[in-house]
Parts: sequence; structure tokens; C-alpha cells
Amino acid sequence: MPRGLILAGIPGTGKTVLVKAIAYELGIPLAILDASAFLRGVVGETESRVKQIIAILESLAPIVVFWDELDAVFQPRESQLSTDSGVSRRMLNALLEYLGRTDRKAFVIGATNFPQLDKAATRPGRFDNMFGIFPPDYEARKEVLSIHMNVIRKLPINEETQKKIQETIASETFGYTPAELEQIVKNACSIAMDEDKGKITLEHFRAAKESLGVNIQTRIQEVETMAKQLSTIPNVNMGFLKESLIEFGSGKDKDKTKTIIATLPDDLRGSLKAL
Repeated sequence: MPRGLILAGIPGTGKTVLVKAIAYELGIPLAILDASAFLRGVVGETESRVKQIIAILESLAPIVVFWDELDAVFQPRESQLSTDSGVSRRMLNALLEYLGRTDRKAFVIGATNFPQLDKAATRPGRFDNMFGIFPPDYEARKEVLSIHMNVIRKLPINEETQKKIQETIASETFGYTPAELEQIVKNACSIAMDEDKGKITLEHFRAAKESLGVNIQTRIQEVETMAKQLSTIPNVNMGFLKESLIEFGSGKDKDKTKTIIATLPDDLRGSLKAL
């Protein structure tokens, strides 16, 4: 039975939302932590704070603990520069000890934009699996736009126009993250309000997309780097990684992902024949 997992992906891909959904489906509380929850300025307080937080989490179990920005704490030790009298090292050791406890009741999910973490943290019994989270494919982008246009904001746009906007913007936003798609909807509303024309059009959405300034070539490089790093990490769920890459490059996005697949190791690239 897994006792923890890591979600690795570029910023904005929905890692936090996914963890909230997991906790909701399990029907148990969710606690969200980051490095700032532990670090304190007075000598000795950080270690004490770690013990306090661990005690609180265990008292609330069963609970899902979401640890954001995992890389801020679990950087590879050989890359760490200690300038804090060993506080970071002692904090790291205390957290590793907690994660490895056989009586730990909390299920811990970590999130990171940098999957190359300390090997001691990613061994079985602490974080058992790592999953790559990539930007959504064309169909998923349409769904994200629909949610923000119909469920969260209920924009006053007729069904036919909405469908055209969602299909057009989804086709023009390969590589965009869910967070960026949400921002497109927000910006489109703001632009339409500034023009005060009484309706929101496709051109407002296109202007909103351009206002984000997303560089697709840079984004492709980011995804390439993430995929390559994940393919070299022992506890990465390779089946999920392969399926994620296949989904990322499916349908209308197929031709756009060939360069990403070409950069992957031979064994992983050879398994992605669906692309």
C-alpha cells in the first residue's frame, strides 16, 4: 500500500487542484504545507516546529498532507550549501525520519517543479511513486475553458458562440497550463468590460491569450526537460509517464509533440508508438 507520492510538473499544471480532488474523493481532511511552515529564525525553533507539526498531523489522521514546493526542502544533499549552522540538515533528517516511520498514519503527497530530489526522500516507504503532470491536451483544454466559462463564471455567451470560442482557443493554446487557460478567461472578461460593448467575443479571448505572452518554444523545452528528468528517476511510474505523454501528444496536438518525443531515452521513446 503506497504511503506517499510526488506530483512533478511545470508550474500551473494543476497539481494542487489534483490533490484537493484526491482528498475530496477519499473523504478525509487535507492539510497543506510548504517549507515556510517549518523554518524559524531562532536557533532550535525549526527543529521544535517540525516536531509540533508532525504531532498535529498525526493527531488528525487519517489525513492527506499536501507538501508544496517539495524541492525547497529535499534538494539533493550534494547540491546544498549549508550556511545555517546545520539547521536545514537537521530539519531534513527529522522529516525523513517521520516519512519513513512504519506507524505514520498521514498519506503525504508532495509537489515539485524540479523532480531531481534527494534520493533518501524518494525511496520506497517515504514517497513510493512519482507521477509526471503535463499540460492538458486539446480536448482537456476545451473542458478547462468550459468550466471557467460556464461553471465558475457563467459568462453571458450563447451556446454556439461558446463552442466556437472553446474550440478555437483550445486549438491555439497547445502547451498552455490550466492556470493560464483560466487567466485567459479572466483577461477576456476584463478586456470586454473595458471596451463596454455589452458582449464577450472570440477576439477578446484572442487578445487575452496574447496578453499572457506565453512562449511556446520555451514551453516545449520545459516539457522536454521535465520528461527527460522523469525518465531517469527510479521511482517514477513509467506506465503513467508514457500514458501522459501519449495523451499530451494526441489528436490535434500530435504533430506538435514530435520534437519532445525525439529527445527522450530510446526505451521510453520506442514505447510511444501511438505518437
